[in-house]
Amino acid sequence: FFQNPENIGYAYKVSESVTMNNQYLKYFIELGIFGGLIFMLLWIIVIYKCMFYRKDLGYWFVFVSVILFVHLFFDSLFSSITISSLFIMILSFLPSDYWKVSLDNRVIRILFLSIFIILICILYTINIQMYKESKLDKYERLAEMFLQYAKYDYSLYNSRQALAINPSSIQSKYCLGRALIGNSTLNPDSIQRKEDIKEGIELLNEINGKVYYRDYYLALSYGLLKVGQIDNSVKYAILVHEMFREQLRPILLLSIINYCSSNTPLGKMYLDECIQKSQDINKTNYNQIHNFSLKIKMMLDSQPENIDSIMNNQDILLSLDSIMIAH
Repeated sequence: FFQNPENIGYAYKVSESVTMNNQYLKYFIELGIFGGLIFMLLWIIVIYKCMFYRKDLGYWFVFVSVILFVHLFFDSLFSSITISSLFIMILSFLPSDYWKVSLDNRVIRILFLSIFIILICILYTINIQMYKESKLDKYERLAEMFLQYAKYDYSLYNSRQALAINPSSIQSKYCLGRALIGNSTLNPDSIQRKEDIKEGIELLNEINGKVYYRDYYLALSYGLLKVGQIDNSVKYAILVHEMFREQLRPILLLSIINYCSSNTPLGKMYLDECIQKSQDINKTNYNQIHNFSLKIKMMLDSQPENIDSIMNNQDILLSLDSIMIAH
């Protein structure tokens, strides 16, 4: 469904669904049938005892309990610190014939108050952490998805939002670095364009050795090529080519790099290999690479020095961005 670019706008709505909308189903899945039944039985006991044993509390306790019991069939409320605290408060008013503790002793009162405060703090911390993790996961997934559709500005926004939650997030830096390199072509300011690429390279270098994705090395090599660091660029392009011998993108990138470094014979060899392999594979998702390679070959066969004009042509660079970053 989301492979269709027309449906990409629905991604925001889907990303909000970080938990299933049924608390009982959640506990049945996580705790099994026995654990789920115990959770439901706990609510039934709460309602029963509020109705028949503590009439002095007023019927609003019964009302709140019933509302929560029914609502849990349609939502996962216990990720909220407010609902969790309300549930604990309701339980605290239930009668018990099994244990009685006198609170006349000051030490006992302080002890119970301390336990209550500690429990509230633990619940609050857990829920805040769960909330942050869910938001982080949402932004990271959106950043990656928009990147795949070459929506670099949206990817930039979501990556920065994710980094604001967790500045050390590897996935967020991975997405942001690639988005900055891809989005640089659309920046009309040449100085700012280079700064964006350098920032993207710095972010990717920060996570070097922590990720071993094909797209990571391709983006890093491509970014270095854009700022003219040919030696470093070819190092990462060769690395990713050795990791994925049958992949077309590393071969195409090696061809462009060698043309840029005036190594025309080697550049032509890689370009011909890319065209031949893409023709042999003959799959729809390789058509973009095949057509782009043929276009570049036509431009370079007669005049290899055209590589400079190619690397300054925005339309060609956008196509190359799409292949190397968003493919």
